[in-house]
Amino acid sequence: MKRNIIPFAVLAAAVALFGASTAQASFLSSILANGSNSFEDQDREAYVDVNNNNTFDVGDVLLGFVRLDNHFPTVSGVGPINNRIYAIFSQQVTSISGSTVNFGATTATGLTISALTGTSAPSGSMIAVYSSSTPITDLIASSPGDLTGNGTTNLFDYFKAIKDNMSLNLIAGFGSGPTNADDYFTATGVSAALLAPGGASLIPTVPTSVTVANFTAGLTILQNNDPEVIYNELVVSSNLTSHQLVIANGSVRGTAATPPVTNVGEWTEINPDLTYNNPGGFITDADFFVNVTVIPEPGTFALMGSILSVLGVGYATRRRQSA
Repeated sequence: MKRNIIPFAVLAAAVALFGASTAQASFLSSILANGSNSFEDQDREAYVDVNNNNTFDVGDVLLGFVRLDNHFPTVSGVGPINNRIYAIFSQQVTSISGSTVNFGATTATGLTISALTGTSAPSGSMIAVYSSSTPITDLIASSPGDLTGNGTTNLFDYFKAIKDNMSLNLIAGFGSGPTNADDYFTATGVSAALLAPGGASLIPTVPTSVTVANFTAGLTILQNNDPEVIYNELVVSSNLTSHQLVIANGSVRGTAATPPVTNVGEWTEINPDLTYNNPGGFITDADFFVNVTVIPEPGTFALMGSILSVLGVGYATRRRQSA
């Protein structure tokens, strides 16, 4: 009789192990539901006049950090996001036509995703998403302090707070090859605050009540560090094409306000060792959409096989004892 009971004890232990394995999944994968998922974001970003000509034009860069929150649909057993998903981004102006600005991956020295994240990010990278099982400092409302040790707090300290306290989950941007030829990142309705001659000088005085531009993007997942999640090209964006990551309903606003936007003097500043002119920044809001298939961790498959093997042995043992 004891031999008949052993398989069930082993099964109970295996179930306990299964629970431990699931807990090791990233926070991002733990909140993603099969199918379509949406997030809202808050963003703080700096404008870099790479050409140093006091004009917003081709070659200039916008970079900063995003906090993702308000996820839908909610996943049972998972509470509010609460500063547990952030992203670092960098995008460079590739062309301007009227009031439409097109962006691509940044190539300016020191401002690429590889440089900002300290990784060998794939070519075409524009945004790196991080998550943590525990909340980090609220970087939208408070300062991380001088983490880089250069005597001042700037945007690179915000990036360091993300990298030091969170795990890199994915990098997205413009994919290569014909299947990703429709990737895009476009801002439309860009106001005179940027496009007027010498408009860069106006950036620090643009109030938060002014919408500088609206933007949308359809990007490819270039690097996926979550083996539990498959990103599907099933999200339809505003231009009726499908992408793995869609950024929609984006609105770029100024930073000037009374009282001032929190810590604006810190996150609008970039590393002082760079020679690029850094005349100011913006705040933005947008919606992020992904369509995913959530799968068990690789170790789970092996564990399930072990469970079935044990159950099979137990069944065979009972058959022999009964004969």
